[in-house]
Amino acid sequence: MARPQIVSDAEILIAARRVIGRRGYDQFTLSEVADEVGLSRGAIILRFKSTQALKAKLASHMIASFISYLRALPVLRSGDGLIHFAAAIGALVRQESLASFMVVFRGNLQDPDLAKLERERAAVYHEAIAARMPRSALPRDAAATLFQAVLGGAIMQWEVQSGVGASDFLVARAKDWLTLARIDFSKDYTASLESRELDETTIAPMASARAAKRPAVKQRRPR
Repeated sequence: MARPQIVSDAEILIAARRVIGRRGYDQFTLSEVADEVGLSRGAIILRFKSTQALKAKLASHMIASFISYLRALPVLRSGDGLIHFAAAIGALVRQESLASFMVVFRGNLQDPDLAKLERERAAVYHEAIAARMPRSALPRDAAATLFQAVLGGAIMQWEVQSGVGASDFLVARAKDWLTLARIDFSKDYTASLESRELDETTIAPMASARAAKRPAVKQRRPR
């Protein structure tokens, strides 16, 4: 039975996000979203017109939220900054399904406005990594592209891991990449990230505290 109180658009979008997380893009239905919030399917259609329109609205909302999340993170141009960034992405992934994280809704990208927003998301993501990339053997943009590919692959790997936290998994892959790239990082900072369950509310304060301190003793570069 439909709930008597008013359900906001934000509540419907949150419910749609959960449904896509459980069912995936192709199996997503308005009926399941309606059940999630206690409304009729007709009430959802009156608000969003169609399944595709709701997906488009959700895609726009998620992409904008992801951009805001990235821009709120402190910027540390160092190996530690990249490790923190990997942990921050892991914290977000842990709260989203892989299907919905860094979402690209295939059909919706035919919409010029959504396609533009998705391009902005991709550019902001790349720029966020480049801003944290210290000097290396490669130009900064090229190094950022490789690190971005490592994180993308790690997210897909994490989906099939059992009993491994997303932040821990992405931090471990970041450490591997930094070691191969001969970029220094601090063992104590990495250990502090790996020793606690991270989420969106703990990541930013930890990074801010780290930025306020002097750089820790660095790991020796491999010979």
